[in-house]
Amino acid sequence: MAARRALSIALLVALASTFGGCPPLVLGSRFYRPAQAADAELFARGRRDVFPDDVRDGRAGGGPVVWVGIVSRLEEAEVGGTRVWDLYVEHHYWDWLEDFGMQPERAFLSPRGEGLFRCRGVKSNGPQTEMTADANRLRAIPSLSAGDMAIVIGEPVRVGEAGIVHLRCLYLDVRPKTFYATDRWDYGRRWLLEHDRSDFRMLRRP
Repeated sequence: MAARRALSIALLVALASTFGGCPPLVLGSRFYRPAQAADAELFARGRRDVFPDDVRDGRAGGGPVVWVGIVSRLEEAEVGGTRVWDLYVEHHYWDWLEDFGMQPERAFLSPRGEGLFRCRGVKSNGPQTEMTADANRLRAIPSLSAGDMAIVIGEPVRVGEAGIVHLRCLYLDVRPKTFYATDRWDYGRRWLLEHDRSDFRMLRRP
């Protein structure tokens, strides 16, 4: 992780020389990491090189995925006698950097992404961080609003109507609208996976 962080910082600094500037305090950035050790272990196992279109096209492979997006809506339903919640999220690319500059936002999400996905959890009256050891499912209904940022770890289950990718929710971290911006950096999977500079554009400076 430390080597990857150093590589990403070096790439961002190189990018700054190419574009004649960079977001302030890039060197003060840090990679996102869950607060709890068990969640951090799950995050480390999650695949950040797999995106919703990979699942839709059947090339995702196995294992949990880690996706980020903007909350669209939250619904409750009863499935087979069990109350569940379904969180619908519009996927956005993220470089996993939290920036601590002068700007109020900490995450620069790309305006681009790969469509809607749904994360399902089982309703419970327990604490919001409660996980069941047997099913390893996030049980509590999260406290959130439409437009919040959602960081999700989940196991792909199927592709539903309108191409919505359905996940079994294993981890959910919700951040308020003030935490992110989508109008600063524009990038896609080629930038994230290959560091292709042609896939990166600075929209405005922080």
